Amino acid sequence: MNRKCWLWRMKKQPPLKAKLKLYEQMISNARTLSEQGMFVSAETMLNQSTLPHLRKIHQEVIHDMKCSRHEIHPMYPADFASH
Repeated sequence: MNRKCWLWRMKKQPPLKAKLKLYEQMISNARTLSEQGMFVSAETMLNQSTLPHLRKIHQEVIHDMKCSRHEIHPMYPADFASH
């Protein structure tokens, strides 16, 4: 999954191990809440970095996190992918 987010803007990056732990905790929390009956939704920002990985991202959201809905929003005007 594309792990770019607010972390890439930080001057001092947390260790990779800490980033992965946070990511795995997010997946685990979503899965647990879904399994307990909560409606969990995830959002993905569509841009040039996420576009090549969209199928994998969607599989993680639906199968690993067990989200009921996966919203995909363009980060740029809709015609950005035509370039």
